[in-house]
Amino acid sequence: MITHEDIVAVRRSFMVGGRDRAMVELRRRYLGLSDLTAPTVLDRVLALPAEPVVPFAGRSEPRRDGPK
Repeated sequence: MITHEDIVAVRRSFMVGGRDRAMVELRRRYLGLSDLTAPTVLDRVLALPAEPVVPFAGRSEPRRDGPK
């Protein structure tokens, strides 16, 4: 069973590093996926409806310390 947290983590990985990084995150969370089924599962996870992923402060974006 896939949780909302799994979907968000895979989508954020996809936003940051593309399909390869999302695949790594998916394989990290679900160790039992085979090489043949992982791409299909990734496509299905990315297509699942979920609340929009809010961009987060990464390495290239400085974090804000004060109010907006």
